[in-house]
Parts: sequence; structure tokens; C-alpha cells
Amino acid sequence: MPFDTRDANRSKGAAPRMKLVAGNSNRPLSEGIAGALKLSLTMSVVKRFADMEVFVEIQENMRGEDVYVLQSTSFPANDNLME
Repeated sequence: MPFDTRDANRSKGAAPRMKLVAGNSNRPLSEGIAGALKLSLTMSVVKRFADMEVFVEIQENMRGEDVYVLQSTSFPANDNLME
């Protein structure tokens, strides 16, 4: 079994560190999941350029964290997936 360096940096008995990144497709669902897990959503900024390209900036350090992206593939699926 390979050695996972994330486990070496955690205190014994400490809960795993987890980050939730929410897209814009279903914000109420993301907020509900975060509330149920007693976590806050990761700070991020999503911008659209004039040519409709998407720019996403995560404003928190994600190194060593377990990261889950909460984004549905509902219409418009291509835009939601690219975000």
C-alpha cells in the first residue's frame, strides 16, 4: 500500500480535512450539503469574459485537502461542466 503523505500531516484522531467547491448550477443544493456536513463552502470567484469563456478562481489553499466539487450537469450541461 502506498504511503499517503496527507495522513502523516494530520493529528491522530483528527477528522479528515475536506473542502467543498460549489459551482453555479445549483447553489441551494451545495449550501444544503455544506450545512448537513457542518462545513462552509470554499471561497471562489466565477467570471465570464465577453466571448463567454469561463474564469474560475479558488481563493483558498487546497493543498493536502480532500476536495469535492459540487456541480450538476443539468442544462446547459457544457457550460456547467466547463465551469
